Amino acid sequence: MYYEFNYSFNMKSKIKKFFSNKYIKILYIFILSVLIVLFSLFIFKKIQINDRIIHNPLSNFNHKTSINDVNFIESWMTFKYINVIFKIPEEYLKTKLYIVDKKYPNIPLWKYARNSKIENTIFLNQVKELVLEYIKLNPTR
Repeated sequence: MYYEFNYSFNMKSKIKKFFSNKYIKILYIFILSVLIVLFSLFIFKKIQINDRIIHNPLSNFNHKTSINDVNFIESWMTFKYINVIFKIPEEYLKTKLYIVDKKYPNIPLWKYARNSKIENTIFLNQVKELVLEYIKLNPTR
């Protein structure tokens, strides 16, 4: 029993000695500084990963939408997400697409298309056309 305690005490002293090494301290400072730089890039800048730009996660989506923005609509988006981004009334897509699903507007486009037995690309193009139509009819939104 005494031997085990003594061993753990020796291990603690070895660990303290290891961390007191100046090279280890330099390594920790380097790793910490790299992490700080990466974190600040992620928070304050745009990061490009695999040809896709990730925007600042702390910023709001406040840019003006244009007619060309409908090309960014993807099937993973929900109806609510599209309504918020393009400032479309919640009932607009529901009435135009004759949606009776109870999960509307919190259902992704792909899931609604699958449940309605509509091909995903056809449905996505239909949604894009309706959003484009709304933007053209309401330019001052």
